[in-house]
This record gives sequence, C-alpha cells and structure tokens, in this order.
Amino acid sequence: MLENLIKEAKEELKNWAQGEVAEYEVVPDDVGHQIFEIADSSTPVYDSDMMQCANEDYSLMHEVPECRGEEGTPMRLLQLNIFDRIEQGLREYWQELESELEEDLEILESAKDAVTDAFDDPDLDPLEVLEGLEDVPEYLWGLASAHYDELEKE
Repeated sequence: MLENLIKEAKEELKNWAQGEVAEYEVVPDDVGHQIFEIADSSTPVYDSDMMQCANEDYSLMHEVPECRGEEGTPMRLLQLNIFDRIEQGLREYWQELESELEEDLEILESAKDAVTDAFDDPDLDPLEVLEGLEDVPEYLWGLASAHYDELEKE
C-alpha cells in the first residue's frame, strides 16, 4: 500500500509541475511547500490503512518520525512515519523530475526556433514544420502551437 501511496503522490507532483511549466514556461524552484501538501494529502488517516502499511513494512513501527513534534499515540507515530516516507520519496523524485522538465523546456525552445526559422525561410512550410515536431512533450504542445499562431499573425 505504501508503494502505491508514493507512486500516486509522485504522479500528483508530476501533474502539478507540468502544469506549472506549461503555464509559466519555467521549472518551479520552490517546491517544498507543494511536496509537503502532496505528502500530507497522501498520508492515510484511517487506522486500517496505516496498519496495512505497517504490515508491509515493519520498520514503520520502529522508526522515530523526523517531523515528530509531540508525544503521540503509536498510531500517530506510525502516521508520521508514513508521511516521512512519502515526503522522502517525493523529494528524491523531484530531483529526477526537475531534470526532465528542464529537458522538456529545451525541446520546446528548439521547436519554437524551428517554427520561427520556417517563417523566415520561403522554402519551408511553417505548418508542416509545426506538425513535424514529434519531440515536444504533449503537455507543452499547446505552447508550441501558440507560438506558431503568434508568428502567423505577424
């Protein structure tokens, strides 16, 4: 169960980050708050779910939570350990995801340059160049298309 929680949290982080990149055309640099929010919302609140995580990984019952700020019940400490694992998984994943997003932006910039060059070269059809851009990630395709539309209006 814990592996699924981490997997789903990573997907949520990726979706959020891609949305930020698509909106602002930069990789977010302050993601700590978002990671915390995703880890918090991904942490189980029901004892049965927490116990299922503990049954799959007994170390969750024996570790001292990093975010421990209070004496708590065993279930609360288990919940904090689950939160810590999810947050740690997200922080590790962010390092990988951040590089991917930067690469995606480089691909987008190359695509924009190719479309711009096509408008400047009478031997090229800008629409064909745009349609031939296979490397542009799907979530950034709208930005490449908007660049074409902007150049077409000029």
